[in-house]
Amino acid sequence: MAAICKYNNYCEQLSQLHDPTWTVPLPAPLPMMLDALQNDPMLMQDVWITPSVEIPGWLGDAMCEMVSVLSLSMNDAWKSNAI
Repeated sequence: MAAICKYNNYCEQLSQLHDPTWTVPLPAPLPMMLDALQNDPMLMQDVWITPSVEIPGWLGDAMCEMVSVLSLSMNDAWKSNAI
């Protein structure tokens, strides 16, 4: 129950900080009752990004390049430590 409460608090904080121009979907709070949680369709729902003409900055090429560089550097670090 503590994890659900913490998650719901994060949902509340995100909704207060959210700017609609970001076009980032917000997570929905989960029910606190376990029976309701078991039958809640939001629990198993995928997060969906609405298609748009403009790609959000956090999904652009710069982010893809950064993730690739980070992945390569982590792989190199792992190989150097795995003797």
